[in-house]
Amino acid sequence: MEACLVRHGANQRAADEVSEFAEVQYKCTGLYTPPSEGTVAWNDPDIAIEWPFDDPVLSGRDQNGMSLKQYSANPAFRYTGA
Repeated sequence: MEACLVRHGANQRAADEVSEFAEVQYKCTGLYTPPSEGTVAWNDPDIAIEWPFDDPVLSGRDQNGMSLKQYSANPAFRYTGA
């Protein structure tokens, strides 16, 4: 079994797991609030992540992800913590 620690505030979905089975668990620090959601395209050329695949299976929401530039113009939330 392998484990991956993803820092607080990082996108857990961005942890690239290329096995036949993967289970991701994480602790939430607050209640779910739908208005604070936003989706950036997995293949945004400005982010330029070299994924080890070209055609992933994506949810409808993830298929319609915006570019980071578009998201940054109107973010779903702003971090005001320390």
